[in-house]
Amino acid sequence: MNNHHSIKSGEILIASTEGSTSHLDLYKLTTRYYYGDETKPVYMPKVMCSLGIYVINFFKRLFKQEIFEQPWMINYIDKRLTVKLNKTPEMINWRPSTRLQIEKRFPFLIEKMKSEPFTWQTKNEMILRKTAERIDFNIYSALADEEDVIVEKILTSILKSPEFILYSHMQNLDESELKWFIKLIYRLILTSINSNNKLLIQNYFEVSSISRFKAGYILDEITFLLKTINKEIIGYLKSQNNLQKFEKEFYFYITLPIEFGLDEAEQQFQSFQFKPAEEKKTEEEVLTADQSESRKLLEETIWNCLVNRK
Repeated sequence: MNNHHSIKSGEILIASTEGSTSHLDLYKLTTRYYYGDETKPVYMPKVMCSLGIYVINFFKRLFKQEIFEQPWMINYIDKRLTVKLNKTPEMINWRPSTRLQIEKRFPFLIEKMKSEPFTWQTKNEMILRKTAERIDFNIYSALADEEDVIVEKILTSILKSPEFILYSHMQNLDESELKWFIKLIYRLILTSINSNNKLLIQNYFEVSSISRFKAGYILDEITFLLKTINKEIIGYLKSQNNLQKFEKEFYFYITLPIEFGLDEAEQQFQSFQFKPAEEKKTEEEVLTADQSESRKLLEETIWNCLVNRK
């Protein structure tokens, strides 16, 4: 706003992009990006829209609900309010970027809605309908926003723990491999909150535990890793003033899914221990060539671990 001195008191400026977009335009864009092709719209006469607004108003007033659709909106049905930017850019030497036009942002909006329905729906409910706070959304948002920071903190906690020296396999892992494994578990926790599925970590260990034990992990290492992840995540959430009132829920959203995962890992470890020696030996010989490819193992199983198999 370098030219603010040229703006008079009470001056009206327009910061919108130029032109106008009709509901029909938005409908075509929405259906094309969502379904892959435009669908045929059902047109509604203005008189029926007007009647609908009054009916909605009546019932919402009757049940003391918040009203969005107002009778004054009837006058604007089918009106094209085109914005022309002439005066504003001249006055302040600024023009909004054309990339901010709604037609160009729609693909991103719809993809966000499709790929993150939980976040999309919750944010809109909280903002548009002014609903009560969603505990799961607040926890999810806090963890998603600071993912890299928390993952790094978990890694540091593991490496500096006195227990770390007890686990030879983890010590021999490249730091990036260990961090990748931590990040995978972290993402599973986020996904379990997002989908309200507490069995995702359990499902992951159901399909991957045996391979990890073959690669050299022992149950105590897996337990140490998961408990450290749980401790650091809970510690971070407790440090956030806006989340302290949800402390009782941390167990339900964080600790419980991890405990399910630990239980599954323990069961799989017992199965692995009681396999015949000859079968183990054959499997270990096959494994030797692939021991350094734990990342490949994770990538192959990551899809399976996100599928609700129980």
